[in-house]
Amino acid sequence: MRGVGIKSVVMLVGGIAFSLQTAIAASLPFPDLDVELAKLDSDHLRLGRGSAALGLERVGQGVSGQEVEEWLGSPVSRDLQDGVMHWQYNVHFPIAGGTSELVCQYMVVFGADEVVSSTHWRRRLCEMLYQSRVADIPSEEVEVVTLSGDVLFGFGEAKLTRDGQEKLRRVADQLKAKYDDPVITLVGHTDRIGSDEFNLELSQRRAETIRQQLTRYGLPSDSMVAEGRGETEPVVSCRIGDLEDLKECLQANRRVEIEVFERQ
Repeated sequence: MRGVGIKSVVMLVGGIAFSLQTAIAASLPFPDLDVELAKLDSDHLRLGRGSAALGLERVGQGVSGQEVEEWLGSPVSRDLQDGVMHWQYNVHFPIAGGTSELVCQYMVVFGADEVVSSTHWRRRLCEMLYQSRVADIPSEEVEVVTLSGDVLFGFGEAKLTRDGQEKLRRVADQLKAKYDDPVITLVGHTDRIGSDEFNLELSQRRAETIRQQLTRYGLPSDSMVAEGRGETEPVVSCRIGDLEDLKECLQANRRVEIEVFERQ
């Protein structure tokens, strides 16, 4: 199990522009945590280092591994894949006014010359939190709304249902009333039924369908980014043989998350 719960949450982040490294990061070997909910204990917690204490802003192209380790400490893992070295760190950021923390995965990729070629955050929200801290921009609220995929779409489909269209109309009205110049990230998630490739494509098509529908309801298309994560970020894990029972158990994983903040 990984990720945020099904209810809506509010996180704090600076209202700034962000890069599109997430698409690249999605293909990197970030380790997953896969465990049944009933078996989740303290051994499965992903512990991070405080972002404020790390020299993340120093890490960039051309920096040596020795310097990275001097500023960030030893990585959680060092993985060599296809001749490319990846160092992974867990970094935590304060959220919800400092009452909670979000642990983020950060990857440093080295080139053939053994110096840094690129860095990546696994989640776009983590990159925004990092940029907010580095730029020292006053915090703005980021609202994360989670919608059930079963309300929005038929099973295995990317066409909106009538109930889904009405639900998105209400969401659009609420966002237009609350935000003057919103930046919106739409993240599609699926369950594990079906192939990895199908689920990734389905989640992307669903996120894009929602972007198009919210545009029809008056939200600015150029302020929205749609991305699919497929089955990679489940919130529940089910081991059930019967297909219909399995679909019901995995319902929470079929969802779309809408992350919104006010652009400054």
